[in-house]
Amino acid sequence: MERWLAPSLAITAITWAAAFALMPLAGFRGAPPFFYVLPNWMLLAGALALAFGFVQIVRMMLAGEEAPIARIKALDWKRACFVAAGVLLGGLHMVAFMSIKPQLNHVVPFWADPLLADLDAIIFFGDPWRYLEWLNHSITADFYHRGWFAGIVAVLLWQLSRPASADKSAKLLTYFAVWSAGPLIHCLLPAGGPIFYDELGYGDRFAALVPPQEIENIADYLWRTYEARQFAPGAGISAVPSLHIATVAWMTICCWKTRWFWPALIFSLVTFALSVSLGWHYAVDGIIGAVVAWAIWRIAQVCLHALKVEV
Repeated sequence: MERWLAPSLAITAITWAAAFALMPLAGFRGAPPFFYVLPNWMLLAGALALAFGFVQIVRMMLAGEEAPIARIKALDWKRACFVAAGVLLGGLHMVAFMSIKPQLNHVVPFWADPLLADLDAIIFFGDPWRYLEWLNHSITADFYHRGWFAGIVAVLLWQLSRPASADKSAKLLTYFAVWSAGPLIHCLLPAGGPIFYDELGYGDRFAALVPPQEIENIADYLWRTYEARQFAPGAGISAVPSLHIATVAWMTICCWKTRWFWPALIFSLVTFALSVSLGWHYAVDGIIGAVVAWAIWRIAQVCLHALKVEV
C-alpha cells in the first residue's frame, strides 16, 4: 500500500468526525452537500482524464504510432481504478471540509477582520485591493472559481497516476492535510473577508470595492446560507487561511522541477491577486495559506525521511 493512503484515510475520517461533532453545537439543519459536490467532482475528474486520453491518442497518431487506441486499451486498469478511488477520497475530504466550514461560523465568532485589514495596510502601504481592482472582470471572476477547481482536480489526478514514491506520498499527504488545517487556523483568526466587512459590523472601509456581479451574487448566497445555518454547496465564510491560495501553492509545489513549474507559479500568482481584488481575502490570508502548504509539505518530507523513505 502506498504510504500516503493510510494517513490520508485517517485525516478524512477525523475531519468527518469533527463535522458531525460540531452539528449539535452549531445548530445546523439538513445533511452535508454530498449529492451536489461529489458527483460534480467525479464528473470533472472523468472529463479531464478523457481529455488527457484523447490528447495522448492524437499525439501517438501524429508520431506515426500504430494502433494508438489499442495502446490505450492495454493500460493498467487496476491502476486506473486506484486513481479513481483516490479522486473519490479527495472529493469526500472536500465535502467534509465544506461541512465543517459553515458550522465554525456559528461556533467561533468573527473578530479578526479589522486586525487583518490593518496588517494589509501596513505591509502594502494601503489597502492592496486598490492596486488590483483593474483585474476585476466577469472572465477573471469565472477563472478564480472554475479555473481553480479544474486546476486542483487536474493536479490531483496527475499526482495519483504517478508511480509510488516518497515524493508522491509527501505531496498527496500535503493535499489532504492542507484542507484539514484550514478550519484549525480559522479558529485562531476567524474572519469573513473584505467582501463581508460591512455585514459583520465593522464599517464601510471596503464600500468602494465593487466586484463583478457574479461575485456579488455568490457573496449574497454565502450570506444567506450563513444566516440560515444550512449546509449548502460551497457554503461557509472564512478568510484565514485562504484555501484557494494554499491549494494553488500545493499545485506549484507539485510542479517544482518540472516544465509546468512556471505556468503553475503564474496561475498561483494570478489567483492570489484575484483573491484580493475580488474582495474574498486580505492579502495576508493568501500569504498564510501558502506558508501553511509549504510547511505541511516539508513536515511530510521530514516524517517520511524519519521512516527511512527516500524523498
